[in-house]
Amino acid sequence: MNASVKLIPTGNDQWNISNGNPVFHKDSGAHVLTFDIVQNQTGKDITFGPDPMWVQMGSKPGTTKPPVGADQGQIGAWKVLSNGHQLVVVDWNDAAGKLYYKLNFNNYGSTDPIIDNGGGVKPPPSGFEFADYAGYAIVAVAALLVGMFVQRAFFSRRAG
Repeated sequence: MNASVKLIPTGNDQWNISNGNPVFHKDSGAHVLTFDIVQNQTGKDITFGPDPMWVQMGSKPGTTKPPVGADQGQIGAWKVLSNGHQLVVVDWNDAAGKLYYKLNFNNYGSTDPIIDNGGGVKPPPSGFEFADYAGYAIVAVAALLVGMFVQRAFFSRRAG
């Protein structure tokens, strides 16, 4: 499952963020988050910094990078693309809780939205529903009844 966050610099190191607080439901599996810097009208070349994302479960990261493991293993990988204007992140979503993250940039101030993880590890349903199982059961019972009829009609005769 994917989520896209649009980051629009509005001036004075402030951001307008669309879908900045993604919510990943329980048992919905891992998600790919894409952060895009768009509509830059500040005149600055704003790109993701060399350490673009700080993540911490339960509270906002401060002015120093959180310790290793502060994300409780939720962020599996990240990659900066598009000449520094896009950040792609994997969120495993296998532990429930709020992930507070801080995005760091070159030539502009940071921002710190939230990811709301539902937790769990099950992937989304495959579409194989109860009705499918019920259909198989009906076919199996019908085959059994036909087999019993054939057995009695053709193979149970005794020589007289």
